[in-house]
Amino acid sequence: MSVSSDGPPAVAATRGPRLRKSSSDKATPGYFYQESSGKRGDAAFVSSPPGRNTISSLPWRLGVRLLELECGTSGETYLKLQVGSSGAVEKTKVSKQGKWRSWDSHTSLWVGDPNTDELLVKAYAKLGNGAVSQLGTPFKIKIEPYKWDRASGQNMPEFKDHFIPDCPQGGRLRVQLVCVQAKPAKETPKLNVLVGTWNVGNEPPPADLSAWLFVGDVDRPEMPVPPPDPPKGNGNENPLFKHETDEDAECDVTVTESTQSTPKRGPLAGVTKASHSKQRSPSSAQKKLFKKRYAQPPPTVADHENAGVSPSKFGTHDIVVVGCQEGDYVPRDGFKDCEQDWLACVAGTIGDSYFLMSKASLGQMRVAVFVRADISPATHKWHQSTEATGIGHVIANKGGVGVSVKVWDTSVCFINSHLAAHDDMTRRRNDDFAEIVGGCFFGEKVECVHAFHHLVWFGDLNYRCEWGLEKSTSSATPKRVDRNPPKERVRRAIRALEGDDEELAKKGVHKKWGAGPSSGNETASTDIKESDGQKAVARRVAMFETDQLTSARKRGDAFAGFKEGNPAKAHAPTFKVCREKGFVYNEQRNPAWCDRVLWRTAEGYTCDQTLLKAAGEIGTSDHKAVACGLALELVAHAAVVHFEDDIVDESGETPRKSSSFQSEKGGSFNSRRRTRGGTDDDFDGVHDKTVGDSDSNTAGPSVRRVIKTVPSLPNSKKSTTGGDKGKTFLQKLFSRFRAKVCCGASRETYEPELDCEWQIKFQSLQGKELIASDLNGYSDPYVVFFGNVLAAPPKSSGNVRPRRWRTSTIVADLNPSWRVSGNKSQVPCIPLLTVEPSVLSKEHLLFRVMDEDSLTADDPIGYGRLFLGPLADAGADASQPAGIDTVVSLTLFGRRAGELQVTLVLEKMPRKTTKFTKEEARAWRAKRRDASGKPEHK
Repeated sequence: MSVSSDGPPAVAATRGPRLRKSSSDKATPGYFYQESSGKRGDAAFVSSPPGRNTISSLPWRLGVRLLELECGTSGETYLKLQVGSSGAVEKTKVSKQGKWRSWDSHTSLWVGDPNTDELLVKAYAKLGNGAVSQLGTPFKIKIEPYKWDRASGQNMPEFKDHFIPDCPQGGRLRVQLVCVQAKPAKETPKLNVLVGTWNVGNEPPPADLSAWLFVGDVDRPEMPVPPPDPPKGNGNENPLFKHETDEDAECDVTVTESTQSTPKRGPLAGVTKASHSKQRSPSSAQKKLFKKRYAQPPPTVADHENAGVSPSKFGTHDIVVVGCQEGDYVPRDGFKDCEQDWLACVAGTIGDSYFLMSKASLGQMRVAVFVRADISPATHKWHQSTEATGIGHVIANKGGVGVSVKVWDTSVCFINSHLAAHDDMTRRRNDDFAEIVGGCFFGEKVECVHAFHHLVWFGDLNYRCEWGLEKSTSSATPKRVDRNPPKERVRRAIRALEGDDEELAKKGVHKKWGAGPSSGNETASTDIKESDGQKAVARRVAMFETDQLTSARKRGDAFAGFKEGNPAKAHAPTFKVCREKGFVYNEQRNPAWCDRVLWRTAEGYTCDQTLLKAAGEIGTSDHKAVACGLALELVAHAAVVHFEDDIVDESGETPRKSSSFQSEKGGSFNSRRRTRGGTDDDFDGVHDKTVGDSDSNTAGPSVRRVIKTVPSLPNSKKSTTGGDKGKTFLQKLFSRFRAKVCCGASRETYEPELDCEWQIKFQSLQGKELIASDLNGYSDPYVVFFGNVLAAPPKSSGNVRPRRWRTSTIVADLNPSWRVSGNKSQVPCIPLLTVEPSVLSKEHLLFRVMDEDSLTADDPIGYGRLFLGPLADAGADASQPAGIDTVVSLTLFGRRAGELQVTLVLEKMPRKTTKFTKEEARAWRAKRRDASGKPEHK
């Protein structure tokens, strides 16, 4: 759309300061900013001092929530949305018979100036022959009436009808629009996330899960009356839970269990053991009677369409992520499947201020992401991915399922996993983790442990405690871990939790626990009092010291670089408990903290744990549900520039290693090969080719899409794809045809040689101890570079496909050293789209080390991530150039895979000599003749 003649207000048009000119070729710490002001048309632009995050500079996003499209057709329909005339075109999900599902209905777009911008809407219908027909005439919606701020106390804009002009059947679109602005960092520096994980045990859960997922005082549907607690005692009094399936068994094994009488009182209440006695199995009639009497009533059917439309009360957390394992039970009345039943329990518990934004499932594993209504417009780029690690690496009884999202400019990923069971299967669990890392890709170019600012991993990880085992005398003779632990060892572990174990009492483990800072709702004190509560925590901490997951993290076998709170200080072991309220342990398995929440945060970002608890009040499973609160650092770049990549799939490379990967101590697993089309054989120089997404709705394979929220960048010039100046008629015709076919509408792009003023120059790049991928025991490595702030790589003559920033290939070397200087440099200098400190201080340079193959697709042999913050804040000494000298650790499948020694600096880009046009050359020659006094030749 065209901007009005008056221009946007000066406040909305504020941009960042320009780079100061200098005679130096390299950037210095004080080089980035100067106070400046400029004018563009009739609009004035006033720069901000360094580091200031003013209200006028904060970005806007428009949330579009679709409900219904009436157009007289019963087929599939979808929309194309665009803010302004040069904004990115977003294609919505397809609706079925004019209705969108809740998790498919949301779209979000950047907005430059909500006071003047308009939303362009185009409706399309898919015909039976595969063709697409446009419905009516495109129309525009003014964005200004839909500006909303929760702090204002006003209600959110609700659904509104918009009519499609010239639609033969009288088209009508029912949509909710909400335009919100990012808050200053000092007001909302964190994204508050509640993560819940629970192994449901294939039993219907209670309708009210507030003991697990508590989000404050919110409006919730009326909860059904819970059933009475099953009687406790021995024998045949409780046939409902008399027989249960043990997930650790090789096959389904029926276990006879009777519950303990009334637990102890005081701080140790609920931490008891279950006694076993040989009793006659209950009859079928008894089972039916008890199941009917003590069965959980169904929850209220969830209204996902109207949830979060205009809530009067808002929950305490911004996002609620819920994952379950073994979530396959007979759906209750009113639900057609188990998933619908499960989501109704969660939605009813957290109230109407949240609505289901995304979900994914794999077998009996599910993950659902509920977003609070005022946060939803800031979320975009949703992706899902799954990986099965069960029998044959195909069966989905074990594996991982994940969802990724961007909130403003911060990328977050949530992965729910169910790893292999049994005490002696630590190596298999480590391999399951590695396989999930190698198999779950969310449209990123590196594996998930490096691809996001925040990665949260949770689920029934099944790592056990080796308490009671004799320690190994040497690493050559590891201690033996039995699959089925002896009953005496299990009883001793339960007694140790209760405080009845004499051996632990002699060692005085309650005095062994040292004071330390608390995490979440953990208990810590400088002077530990001799109370029952402190002793109980000390006993749990002593048992947790033998936790297999903690040992695997320290060795780097799995979850290297992840963090977690101390669950032993927060709650009792969550497995294996009897199916009743409280922590009553089954003597069949050793008590363990199987249900965990871990996180991994990129350098330059922070993550704080605010809550960690186990819901002992819920007793329908042999696991206790765990809830963890996290405060993730949230970044919304001041209204300068936002970078998005249109290229999702790349060619010539396998996203995971195609051959067998050797795991720890000789273990291995075979990862399935996944190629993405094309080859990488034709390589010449320091770049190589990729095939981008040719969808007409994207920016095309040769364009890095740069989303702007102000009319111009502070240090990048406005440019198109090169213009038609100096081109022949055929060249103009071909370029326009290619832009129309491959790139859709004309877009603004940034040419490195014309628009970028700064570049990254490598002064040293060396690899150490890389993984051998070829049969000869070596690899042929090269490095590919990625990053949000990297300019698009140049194209070679005669090749219209994009190229990647990459090094040359070094043949048969596990410790390569690339040449970085001279005319035959093997490492490219990489231009940056911006060096604004507020942006660069939160950006990273991603590395993907590949092994080049001649006959097959290239294989990845390592991934890494380098924080670029030091380039934005190099220190106080302005005489020193901004540079980084560090070691980047590489991982493959989440495990160590060598390292890169990197030295780079930020410097000014060299400018090429401008080529004169014919008119300019003629004028220059005439000027020289006049100066020399020679006559003109005719």
